[in-house]
Amino acid sequence: MKQREIYISDIDFGPLRELVNNINAGLLNSDEQLSYHELLRKLECATILPVKDVPYNIITMNSRIFLRDPDSGEKVVFELVFPEYADPARNKISILSSVGVSLLGKEVKDIINYEGTTGARWLKIEKLLYQPEEEQRLQRLLRSSSKRKDEMQRAPQNNCYHSRKKEEEKEVTMKTGSIHITDFDLKRLKKALQSARYFGKEDKSILDKLEDKIQHAIVTSQKSIPPYVVTMNSQVRLIDLKNKDVTFWLVFPHEAHLKEENVSILAPIGTAMFGRKAGDTIEYQSTTGLKQLRIARILYQPEASGHFGL
Repeated sequence: MKQREIYISDIDFGPLRELVNNINAGLLNSDEQLSYHELLRKLECATILPVKDVPYNIITMNSRIFLRDPDSGEKVVFELVFPEYADPARNKISILSSVGVSLLGKEVKDIINYEGTTGARWLKIEKLLYQPEEEQRLQRLLRSSSKRKDEMQRAPQNNCYHSRKKEEEKEVTMKTGSIHITDFDLKRLKKALQSARYFGKEDKSILDKLEDKIQHAIVTSQKSIPPYVVTMNSQVRLIDLKNKDVTFWLVFPHEAHLKEENVSILAPIGTAMFGRKAGDTIEYQSTTGLKQLRIARILYQPEASGHFGL
């Protein structure tokens, strides 16, 4: 029987490909090796889609899925995550587990078959409770609708001014994009910006960029922030255009000097990567010119690890 085409979003494909490339298969146990090879097969035959084109009923990374055992009626909710975020006690299932790799790319109403601790199991995918790609599409629609409504209500009589204002808002949106930040980070960053402006030791253009970024951000709780988003005190691995990688911790200004790999949120690269997600390419102005780096992986995110005080 011909297998159905598998869809994977472009923001998932890069980190998943890097995951399989960096794994030493010889160190995996037999179950992990089966999952590894199945993931490799899925990546090789998958159709890669931009976020906006990923079907709403497809399971992607960091999706939350409601499943039911067709025989016993037992119900369970899983969240599909990268290995470093796996926590079976909280139903956070690694992509390198038998059930995890079985879920990737599946659709609502599909039945998956995997090897559990007691043998072969079947589960039916009843509902997709959360899909990152769908949330991004909804947020874009809501922002677009709200923006049009505000523009209509505030539309001035001077058409030249109105046209110029719309172009300025469009430019801001293109430059900043939409990012997710936690309410906890937002409060602390507002204080950091206020302090930096008061003492006047930081580059004003960087302060303006960061302030613009948080003003246009999607603010969420610490428990709801997606694990693939760069938050404060995250450890991030970045790769340049020559495939050279570097790892940084994103910290507040007063902690930047404590470790060599610490980067202040008020540094150009710090502001650029804050709020962005794994797979994104960031640009920032360094002393030697414009730099481009891709966020390869988020090695540690406080919120994903349940460390809500960091």
